[in-house]
Amino acid sequence: MATLVFDYDGTLHDSTFIYLPAFRMVEKRLMLEGAVGNQVVEDAKVLSWIGLSPPQMWADFMPGWTWQQAEPYSKEIGDHMIRAIKGGKARWYPGVAETLETLKNKGHRLMLLSNCTDAYMGAHRQAFPIDRYFESVHCSQNFHVPSKKEILRELFSQGVQDLVMIGDRKTDMEAGRAMGALTVGCTYGFGRKGELKESRRLVDSPLEWLDIL
Repeated sequence: MATLVFDYDGTLHDSTFIYLPAFRMVEKRLMLEGAVGNQVVEDAKVLSWIGLSPPQMWADFMPGWTWQQAEPYSKEIGDHMIRAIKGGKARWYPGVAETLETLKNKGHRLMLLSNCTDAYMGAHRQAFPIDRYFESVHCSQNFHVPSKKEILRELFSQGVQDLVMIGDRKTDMEAGRAMGALTVGCTYGFGRKGELKESRRLVDSPLEWLDIL
């Protein structure tokens, strides 16, 4: 049986329903404060930030800012999203729960690795049966390394066999390749065009994980 490491946003969770409204509220505040112009960022651009770490997202959105400047606004976006999760607005992609159940019943070891905070993941763990399916949940906030590639190296410092990395962003695929894993790119997520071109397998829905695993 394999060890399956899943990304979260854009792989299990369709972040559109909570991230876009949260960003728009903070964007409006930035406009009122004169920090940005009155031209809103296109939806596609905003959604392309899902799955990046907060510093990576803000470096792209506000390249002239330090993380110290951006962090309060980043936290505000996170707070809006957590309220939305608790309000029942978060959605998993169709078929996720059923497919995770099947994979677990097959004897696979399921792990979760997300570029998020403990508070954000904690809200999701209350809203969805994450702990039913995953033997461990890891948030990038708790690691002192810059990317998922280094996090995977820490998690599997003693080595691992039959590793599979499943995600929707280039960083997920890079992390998996660095560990010699089978990389599965989720085309339905938030990766920009070309990000998944080096994936060993591509899927168009969570149900297709079963065709590979």
